[in-house]
Amino acid sequence: MIIDKIENIDRYEKLIKNSGKIDAFFKNKSLDSIAQIKEKFSIEGTEYSFSPIEIGNGAPEEKKWEIHHRHIDIHIVLKGKEYFEWLPAESLKNSLEYKAEKDVEFFSDIIKGSTVTIEPGYFCICLPQDAHKPSVSGEGAGGIKAVIKTDA
Repeated sequence: MIIDKIENIDRYEKLIKNSGKIDAFFKNKSLDSIAQIKEKFSIEGTEYSFSPIEIGNGAPEEKKWEIHHRHIDIHIVLKGKEYFEWLPAESLKNSLEYKAEKDVEFFSDIIKGSTVTIEPGYFCICLPQDAHKPSVSGEGAGGIKAVIKTDA
């Protein structure tokens, strides 16, 4: 898992194709104005699109661990605060199901992971080896985020 400021996303060009265009997109718009939009955005010159979505606030024990086999998730907090739990995917043993069309596998393991906080202007990259529980409860959790998916 990688956490950094959105203004540094272009430093990850070897990992995220067209990261410079993602950087330009977010530099040319305020995070608050992006959070207000209700339709799907496309980032010009890329295959990326996203819809701003609400950040949940669920108890960690109610959330399922998830991993992606073929994709990388980029979670960008636009407004508010999001808490994640993270641990190495190899720690999970009890697969519930793999949804190939969405490239997501859920697990029922009851394991406490490391908790990280993502605030406005920061992003979190979840790689295939990163098991994660997004939108877990925490002080002041909630708001709006964007999730961009790209090939690993």
